Amino acid sequence: MKIRILSTFALLLVLAGACGDGSTSDPEGDGGAEAEATDSGRPEAGPTDARAQDGADAIADSAGDVTPTDATDASDARPDATDASDASDATDATVTGPQPPGTPCSPVNRILEIPCGFCGKITQVCFAGGWGGPGSCLGESTAPDRCMAGTPAIVESCGLCGTRTTSCQPNCTRLQSACLGEVAGGCVPGRKESSTVGCEPGEARERTCQPGCTWGPYPPDCSPQLCPSGMAAIPADTYMMGSIDPEGQLNERPVHTVNVGAFCMDVTEVTVDAYTACVTSGACTPAAVTQYCNWGQAGRGNDPINCVDFDQASAYCTWAGKRLPDEEEWEYAARGTDGRKYPWGPTPVPLTQLCWSGLVARAVPGPAGGTCPAGSYPAGRSPFGLDDMAGNVWEWINSGYSVDYTSPRNNASRIVRGGSWIQNVASAVRGAIRVEIPPATRADGVGFRCAR
Repeated sequence: MKIRILSTFALLLVLAGACGDGSTSDPEGDGGAEAEATDSGRPEAGPTDARAQDGADAIADSAGDVTPTDATDASDARPDATDASDASDATDATVTGPQPPGTPCSPVNRILEIPCGFCGKITQVCFAGGWGGPGSCLGESTAPDRCMAGTPAIVESCGLCGTRTTSCQPNCTRLQSACLGEVAGGCVPGRKESSTVGCEPGEARERTCQPGCTWGPYPPDCSPQLCPSGMAAIPADTYMMGSIDPEGQLNERPVHTVNVGAFCMDVTEVTVDAYTACVTSGACTPAAVTQYCNWGQAGRGNDPINCVDFDQASAYCTWAGKRLPDEEEWEYAARGTDGRKYPWGPTPVPLTQLCWSGLVARAVPGPAGGTCPAGSYPAGRSPFGLDDMAGNVWEWINSGYSVDYTSPRNNASRIVRGGSWIQNVASAVRGAIRVEIPPATRADGVGFRCAR
């Protein structure tokens, strides 16, 4: 199976026919298709997925015919307007909610409404011969962020030690609260910051952001500076690379042991401002310019640079005294040693931990399509404090592509990792997903970060 770099989420809802029971579709993602090269404009590729289940079997119900055989039978088959007691039985009555088996079809004209799907209902009418009428699930919510009413609210981290609650409303749409309890002027826990004030060249003091989103103190003594400011130190370790996730692809297999040496990785993806400095110096060439490319766009200086090919990304990292990360380094930096599914952990599924086009509206306002400012989603950081390892832009990797981890690599194709703002299914932003694209690709969903 191949994966596309760009995708449009397709949600297919198959309703039951004449007498459906209200079952609804359950979209899931499987990752992918191969991206195609393009010098500018929207790339043709991107992860996409839409699977739907058929609606459940129809509710078997039809109105029976009544054929009066005599005057007495005919009078029994319909209300007698001259009898006050009988007339009361013919009064319309609406019953809402699932009814127990064997709910009597009485009185005539009684309406039975059964909830189904996303705030839909199945309506049946009591005719003289039994329940009948259309059995389809009608009136379902079509909101892009719909949900099942009554499901438990989700509380997640946001901002700087804040929390946000997402709940499902009676009309089957999600309501998200503001980010509450943030620490003003705080920092992201685990983030490290270096200072060279009072230190010799090549030395620095490093402090760490504490669990309460406040900076710890700088140590009194300077130490050799292992990673420059803006990069995180990734320690040497051994981890299991790859995945057998049912949502994954064959190119993620087999799972195997990898030993990684210590290295430094950019905390954020390279921004437009940073790339502009390289272009100004003459060491880099301008990125492509199309609708969703950030190059030359006002107000996008802190967004990741996109629409650059492999050689342009490599040139920037070289100019900055860095390099593109190897694939083994990138996956380790995204997943750590516990083999987590997403950079933030095995669960929950993506909601507002990343810049993407999924089922929940972005926590950070952005354009109608396009990237988000770098580091806007601290709740989605990796175990080493790296931002946007899922979503925002796919990231160029230095390694050549291989069809799986036992096959030789081919530099004629390169790899991008991490998913982008375009993705709308969870499988496309997993830490193990790997996508092959031609090195000349300049796509609005592709950027990079550097290692050292």
